[in-house]
Amino acid sequence: MLQSTISMLRVENAGKSDEFYTQKLGFAKSWGYDPGNGEPVFLEITRDHVSLHLSEHEGDGPLGIQLYINVDDAQVLHNSLIGSDVNVVEPLYDAEWGHRVFAIEDLDGNILRFGSPI
Repeated sequence: MLQSTISMLRVENAGKSDEFYTQKLGFAKSWGYDPGNGEPVFLEITRDHVSLHLSEHEGDGPLGIQLYINVDDAQVLHNSLIGSDVNVVEPLYDAEWGHRVFAIEDLDGNILRFGSPI
């Protein structure tokens, strides 16, 4: 039985990404691994029922991927980001598949699309 998934996002600087996701998007750092000496950092952030792994490891995937995150109300989340310095790359719109959707870009070019049923 499948229960959940945790998406991994490749980032250049986990510290800056942690700050972006926690301060701008309301996530909280669950845990992190920093071996020191310039070695890649890996951490997990969580908001509600969504967890993301942020990794500086080059082998963990490319920069600039896209995620779709289901939310209770995309309009409310979108409105909460208005006036912040979050880069909204797709303004709120009603998609043909019956979801209200918008997209943001993180510091590393990863696109997070948020949507909820209309």
